[in-house]
Amino acid sequence: MLKIKRKLLPNSWETYVTHWLEYLEASGYTEDTIRCRYYKISRLARLLNQPPEDITGQQLVELFAHQDWKRETRKGYSSTIRSFYSYMIEEEIIDVNPTVKLPKIRKEYAIPHPCPDYIIRGALARVGGNKEYEAMLRLGAECGLRRSEIAQVSSSDIMMLNTHPQLLVHGKGRKERTVPIAPDLAQIIANKHGYMFPGRW
Repeated sequence: MLKIKRKLLPNSWETYVTHWLEYLEASGYTEDTIRCRYYKISRLARLLNQPPEDITGQQLVELFAHQDWKRETRKGYSSTIRSFYSYMIEEEIIDVNPTVKLPKIRKEYAIPHPCPDYIIRGALARVGGNKEYEAMLRLGAECGLRRSEIAQVSSSDIMMLNTHPQLLVHGKGRKERTVPIAPDLAQIIANKHGYMFPGRW
């Protein structure tokens, strides 16, 4: 079970939130996701300042309306409170789900900001032949991996598809995907016989 700081929660929320977190864990959510949802529900609980079974839909609408959140942040809090009250309904703790009053948050489409090629070439020129640093840069530039995905790369993630090397990527929320990888970069990773960046993160 994830260790959490109970002091963040009002007493009237503690038991319900603890059981909800156990429910999320049993559902296969990652520790990072559960921790993130815990901090969000804790903040909402403090802002609402009432027992969860007494909260109305109008109170939630007013709370969300008065927060200066970016759209993705708003979406995260909305998802968290909806999940919590869905659990409360499923466990028959409450009869009416107040989150049905919350409007859906429209998805925000971010504008990509790719790193310019000359920056990447300059960075590669400065690593001085260090294969680890080279692999780190190329995994981001050539394979499109995020920082957390780069940190998890292991030699066991290299596989072959019709003589072409592929990399198994371990993404957020335990989602996996495969991406093509240059043969020489695949060889650098395979030669590590384990994690590419052990003990770094």
